Amino acid sequence: MNIGYIITFGKKAITIQTKEKNQYIANFEDCSEEILEMLSHKFDSNVIMFDIDKSRFSGKTNYGKRYYAINVKLYELII
Repeated sequence: MNIGYIITFGKKAITIQTKEKNQYIANFEDCSEEILEMLSHKFDSNVIMFDIDKSRFSGKTNYGKRYYAINVKLYELII
Protein backbone atom coordinates (compact mmCIF):
# COMPACT_ATOMS: atom_id res chain seq x y z
CA MET A 1 0.00 0.00 0.00
CA ASN A 2 1.03 3.59 -0.61
CA ILE A 3 1.04 6.31 2.03
CA GLY A 4 -0.02 9.92 1.55
CA TYR A 5 -2.21 12.65 2.96
CA ILE A 6 -5.36 14.46 1.91
CA ILE A 7 -4.65 17.89 0.46
CA THR A 8 -8.19 18.79 -0.58
CA PHE A 9 -11.66 17.39 -1.07
CA GLY A 10 -14.83 18.29 -2.92
CA LYS A 11 -18.38 17.01 -3.31
CA LYS A 12 -17.42 13.63 -4.80
CA ALA A 13 -13.69 13.01 -4.34
CA ILE A 14 -10.51 13.71 -2.40
CA THR A 15 -7.03 14.58 -3.66
CA ILE A 16 -4.12 12.72 -2.08
CA GLN A 17 -0.46 13.71 -2.22
CA THR A 18 2.60 11.65 -1.30
CA LYS A 19 5.86 12.95 0.14
CA GLU A 20 7.29 12.64 -3.39
CA LYS A 21 4.61 15.17 -4.50
CA ASN A 22 2.69 12.65 -6.66
CA GLN A 23 -1.05 13.28 -6.56
CA TYR A 24 -3.97 10.86 -6.75
CA ILE A 25 -7.75 11.22 -6.99
CA ALA A 26 -10.07 9.03 -4.92
CA ASN A 27 -13.81 8.97 -5.44
CA PHE A 28 -15.78 8.81 -2.19
CA GLU A 29 -17.00 5.30 -3.03
CA ASP A 30 -13.35 4.14 -2.93
CA CYS A 31 -12.84 5.60 0.58
CA SER A 32 -13.54 3.95 3.92
CA GLU A 33 -16.32 5.24 6.17
CA GLU A 34 -13.67 6.59 8.57
CA ILE A 35 -12.25 8.80 5.82
CA LEU A 36 -15.67 10.18 4.90
CA GLU A 37 -16.53 10.83 8.54
CA MET A 38 -13.19 12.57 9.06
CA LEU A 39 -13.95 14.99 6.20
CA SER A 40 -17.01 16.34 8.02
CA HIS A 41 -14.87 17.39 11.01
CA LYS A 42 -11.69 19.34 11.43
CA PHE A 43 -8.96 16.71 11.46
CA ASP A 44 -5.46 16.82 12.93
CA SER A 45 -3.96 13.87 11.10
CA ASN A 46 -4.93 12.88 7.60
CA VAL A 47 -2.30 10.25 6.85
CA ILE A 48 -3.88 7.54 4.74
CA MET A 49 -3.06 4.30 2.93
CA PHE A 50 -4.24 3.50 -0.58
CA ASP A 51 -3.70 1.40 -3.68
CA ILE A 52 -3.18 2.89 -7.15
CA ASP A 53 -5.37 2.14 -10.17
CA LYS A 54 -2.98 2.80 -13.07
CA SER A 55 -5.69 2.01 -15.63
CA ARG A 56 -7.32 5.43 -15.01
CA PHE A 57 -5.98 8.94 -14.54
CA SER A 58 -7.33 12.47 -14.36
CA GLY A 59 -4.92 15.11 -15.59
CA LYS A 60 -1.24 15.57 -14.89
CA THR A 61 1.03 17.45 -12.52
CA ASN A 62 4.71 18.33 -12.84
CA TYR A 63 5.36 14.98 -11.13
CA GLY A 64 3.34 12.81 -13.54
CA LYS A 65 -0.17 11.58 -14.19
CA ARG A 66 -2.80 11.94 -11.46
CA TYR A 67 -3.90 8.31 -11.17
CA TYR A 68 -6.95 7.15 -9.24
CA ALA A 69 -6.56 5.83 -5.69
CA ILE A 70 -8.63 2.89 -4.48
CA ASN A 71 -9.03 1.09 -1.13
CA VAL A 72 -8.39 4.36 0.70
CA LYS A 73 -8.28 4.03 4.49
CA LEU A 74 -6.70 5.62 7.52
CA TYR A 75 -3.03 4.82 8.01
CA GLU A 76 -2.37 1.86 10.29
CA LEU A 77 1.08 1.16 11.64
CA ILE A 78 1.82 -2.47 10.87
CA ILE A 79 4.45 -4.11 13.07
